Amino acid sequence: MTLTRLSACLAGAILSACSNPIFHYHCDDGSEISVRHPQPDVALLQWHGDQLRLDQTISASGARYAGEALVWWSKDADATLYALNDDGTTGDVLCRCSSSD
Repeated sequence: MTLTRLSACLAGAILSACSNPIFHYHCDDGSEISVRHPQPDVALLQWHGDQLRLDQTISASGARYAGEALVWWSKDADATLYALNDDGTTGDVLCRCSSSD
């Protein structure tokens, strides 16, 4: 691999990491959740060893993402993980989290 191609690969990797940061949260149940947004309307959560894709939904306040039987609702440095009811509404609180970044 030439130096020019290697430099281009490294620059692409750095740009990708900067444009798609990972946010870390510590939760009141002792768990940790990592979140990244590969697209503005998608949240990928890493929780208990599983990667979960949640899609943005309507929210009066903060950012709300739902899918895979979960709701991730964040505002400022705080977020809450809820169960997702069958009718699409927010269910019981699973854990409350604060950003560690």
